[in-house]
Amino acid sequence: IDNLINHSDLRKLAFDRKLLGMAALQVQYNKGKVAKVSHFPMETLRAGKIGDSGKVEKWYYHPNWKDHKRSDTLKEFDVFGSTNRKKTEIFILAPYTSGFYYYSPVDYGGALPYAYLEEVISEYLINDALNGFSGTKIINMNNGVPDDESQRRLKQTLLNKFTGQLGDKVVVSFNANKESATTVENLPLDNAPEHYSYLSTECRDKLITGHNVTSPLLLGVRDGSGFSSNADEIKNSSLFFNNTVIKVYQEEITDALEDIFAINGIDAELYFKTI
Repeated sequence: IDNLINHSDLRKLAFDRKLLGMAALQVQYNKGKVAKVSHFPMETLRAGKIGDSGKVEKWYYHPNWKDHKRSDTLKEFDVFGSTNRKKTEIFILAPYTSGFYYYSPVDYGGALPYAYLEEVISEYLINDALNGFSGTKIINMNNGVPDDESQRRLKQTLLNKFTGQLGDKVVVSFNANKESATTVENLPLDNAPEHYSYLSTECRDKLITGHNVTSPLLLGVRDGSGFSSNADEIKNSSLFFNNTVIKVYQEEITDALEDIFAINGIDAELYFKTI
């Protein structure tokens, strides 16, 4: 078995399966026997149309699909078991999901909005810091309403002057009289620290839940749960996480490899050694 696939390919396979929801193996033959099994980058593959069998029968390769053009010649691969072991085949490792015929969704899909929310919060706080923690303001120009073009130019001038990392901190306003003076109104966010703390905690909890992590302590996060000691919680949570999450991925991989190696008459029950 070690001569057919190496550990580096297995690590890449497992990473693709978790990150992308699917993974791929390239199976090469020599005289009707499996000669080499290697990881194939899943992001470079696209499915062909479902055939008469009701399954995808062809996969197409392109090194960067963002740059794909209709004139490009795509490399075609047949799915595993469809060429009578005469050509290189692609074995697609993907769990069945109802309603998804070509690609399987990632298992952490429900947490993605919270990953995006965390990104938005961090961008907002960085921008807030770069602007000297200045509050949101409304600048009222009380000298009448100019035409649309003048409004656009004045608005852009103000944005250029008072926003961004190097925005000025002092507003200089020239007015015809006191009654037509420019007014600046603050729009404070009430309880801002508590608000950001809540959002940060909510994002963290949803991301942990979305990845089926059984205890925040497995990620080094303390949450004050009811175990008598952190050691007890880490031990029990790690065991539960391994049985309910990790082993599911491992069995998918070993089942796929057993199907491939069976062609060479290898009837072995594969398993992963735990740490």
